[in-house]
Amino acid sequence: MLVPQVHVLSPSAVGSMPQEQIKAVLHQCAENSQEVEIEYSADGKDGKGRPKYSIYSVKPIPKKSL
Repeated sequence: MLVPQVHVLSPSAVGSMPQEQIKAVLHQCAENSQEVEIEYSADGKDGKGRPKYSIYSVKPIPKKSL
């Protein structure tokens, strides 16, 4: 049986995109139900022992025409 996993993702202050731009792109893609490519790296674990990741850049994936 598959068990859902919780991962902590947060915009990186030293990424190739400003944090506000990362947040805006993710928000817009969520509103439009659009897939997004996320570049990230592992940053250890959060206070609950779950993996923690920093997002360096995001890129919307164009929707395919049917």
